[in-house]
Amino acid sequence: IDLENQNEPIKVFVAYAWEDTEHNEKVISFVNFLRNKGFDASMDRKESQQSSSVNFNQLMIGGIQNSDKVIIVLSKKYKEKSDNFEGGVWQELSMILEEKKTKPNKYIFVTFGKDEREAITPTAILGFDILDLKKDQDDNDFNTLFAKIKEENIIIFSDVNKEVIDVKKAEIKPFKL
Repeated sequence: IDLENQNEPIKVFVAYAWEDTEHNEKVISFVNFLRNKGFDASMDRKESQQSSSVNFNQLMIGGIQNSDKVIIVLSKKYKEKSDNFEGGVWQELSMILEEKKTKPNKYIFVTFGKDEREAITPTAILGFDILDLKKDQDDNDFNTLFAKIKEENIIIFSDVNKEVIDVKKAEIKPFKL
């Protein structure tokens, strides 16, 4: 996907594990925040309002497959369900890990910065980059998140010079007593 030359807004699907009201409302607020920043963000709760009898597995699979980017909000409940191979979270993570092999930039793992990384990271994704949104908000005004969604580099390095620098050689003086 060429995200830079796309006329349509980038489609972002936000995946998460249902938890308490506070967490679920924070995810809804996050999706709305992304929409206010120009991304076509969606989630199960937004999509399910448009149907009277929702198949959530179908909705999640469709959301993941039909999006340019998928943001996975990690939490203790998400880790618990994926580590115990439970329900939709496990199915979703399995699908994500499989597709991540061919589309490594499609998926962005995030945390709201409330819990320690170890407490929220599913075993299957240990070692993957996880973006702490609280830290990104405080340090960068979400610039890292936006860069990941738009697949743009924040630090622009210069091109490699065609001329390679010569290494100065030390001269060995002739042996003389």
